[in-house]
Amino acid sequence: ANEHYDSEAGAGVTCSACAAPCASSEFEAQACSGESDRVCTACDSACATCTAAGAAGCTDNGASGLDCAAGHYTLDDGGGARTCVACATCGGTEFAAGGCGGFADRDCQPCDASCEAGCSDGTPGGCDACAVGFWDNGDECTACSACGDGTYAEAPCGGSSDTQCEPCHAGCAVSADACTGPDADDCVACANEHYDSQAGAGVTCSACAAPCASSEFEAQACSGESDRVCTACDSACATCTAAGAAGCTDNGASGLDCAAGHYTLDDGGGARTCVACATCGGTEFAAGGCGGFADRDCQPCDASCEAGCSDGTPGGCDACAVGFWDNGDECTACSACGD
Repeated sequence: ANEHYDSEAGAGVTCSACAAPCASSEFEAQACSGESDRVCTACDSACATCTAAGAAGCTDNGASGLDCAAGHYTLDDGGGARTCVACATCGGTEFAAGGCGGFADRDCQPCDASCEAGCSDGTPGGCDACAVGFWDNGDECTACSACGDGTYAEAPCGGSSDTQCEPCHAGCAVSADACTGPDADDCVACANEHYDSQAGAGVTCSACAAPCASSEFEAQACSGESDRVCTACDSACATCTAAGAAGCTDNGASGLDCAAGHYTLDDGGGARTCVACATCGGTEFAAGGCGGFADRDCQPCDASCEAGCSDGTPGGCDACAVGFWDNGDECTACSACGD
């Protein structure tokens, strides 16, 4: 009868009931017939149900694809051959932008660069954790702030905190990465009017000496590794830019800036020096002052003068010479007595 077979084939007829119909997870490898029992074989693990062996033997549901097991989809080679294949597994830095099923594999897309590992979507707000260089502001992973010129990172960026920047010491340069901490010895480079007072043993920025006075010149400038050194001008100079009487400040057409009692001597070849003005002798007077490019012009007193005089006339004598007398206005030659 139906659902029976001859279990003693070849030795008379003994009818036995066939094995139960195959389960949904099996296919009938051999049908129940007059001389053979039903044989059921487990479907391939890629199939939910099947009609034959292997991943290509999964039940074909036509337009909806094969009846694949969970975690599998129908791969169609375009020539009519269909197979259930495992869905792609997204990596630690990917997320599933589209599900797996039907004819579609799982669409794995990269997480945002701000994510350290996994994510729920491709936005900075979908990160499971923030990558190095980013912090969680409560809504999404945000790039850490860089400390501006003249500041340093007091606290690093990470977790739920952005970089905490604090100002460098006033002696540090106002530049990127100018210091590593708040103190003068944390400077990497020194600010204007500061120098490294511990050159060769780390960096400690100290204020340079005050600018040189008008009676001094800067023998050594304030720089990154040296303090300002001021040196007194030569006594011949009122102000100066270098050492010596030739180092007095050059004011161009008006000559050097010489000290009182000095004038500019120009050799005609461009070399200038402040030199002391001539001192008129006891029997001379200054016919012209000293200054600019001119020395004092000493001229002899009148012969009627004993010593000094205010000018070259007999009336300019400080005292009359022997053979002359002061008539109240000038020195006059003494008269000789007659015969």
